[in-house]
Amino acid sequence: MRSDREAMTEQIKFRKSDAVALLFSIFLPGMGQLYMDRMKVGVPIMIVWMVLAFFTFDNLVLESFELTAYGYRIDPPTELAPYLWLTVMVAVWLVALVHTKTLVDGYNENL
Repeated sequence: MRSDREAMTEQIKFRKSDAVALLFSIFLPGMGQLYMDRMKVGVPIMIVWMVLAFFTFDNLVLESFELTAYGYRIDPPTELAPYLWLTVMVAVWLVALVHTKTLVDGYNENL
């Protein structure tokens, strides 16, 4: 049997919420990992996703608008690169969601 001192110094662990972790990951991939105290995984996911989001926005959105004498004309890009950026960005987002769910389930299972 453990002494009272050991029982007092033992840190109390609370269950982590699936919903909170997934909401964090939905809005910014990597935030769910940070919620689960996984900085070494969360920060790189966040940085990679932000870089991909920048290139996707730059190539898909900003390149589509053209200023004419009558206003703006929207011309979707015909090359494949912007759509590849978008596909990779969505893939990173989905991987971050699945990884967050796995982390939360593993953490709550070990309580």
